[in-house]
Amino acid sequence: MREQFQLESTEAVILVDATNAFNSVNRAALLHNIQIICPEFSTVAINMYRAECRLFVGGTEISSSEGTTQGDNLAMSLFAIGTLPVLRGLQNYDKVHQVWLADDATGAGDLSSLLKWWLTIIKRERNTVIT
Repeated sequence: MREQFQLESTEAVILVDATNAFNSVNRAALLHNIQIICPEFSTVAINMYRAECRLFVGGTEISSSEGTTQGDNLAMSLFAIGTLPVLRGLQNYDKVHQVWLADDATGAGDLSSLLKWWLTIIKRERNTVIT
């Protein structure tokens, strides 16, 4: 990304950090998508996340019906698979140089392309995976 930032054609850089992303992944969409994207992993994911989880915090019980569970060894993998439809939808933005890591993204390019890229992220995340 450092090289992209120094290019003459790069007018701006956007840094994105999705708020509470791991807890916000739409489980229904995730479980549907995982059956298509990674069927070998789907049985485990469905068994773990098809029903609300009971979480106990300081003696208080709360139910968890969205997202992945903090501390779950599979949470990162499930989140990555859950966000693949969004990332695949952004592949057509060849004028925006992108780097993604979990719920963090960086985009560099000209202002017009970055605006279109950002608006696509917002639209797709609302409709595809993240609620």
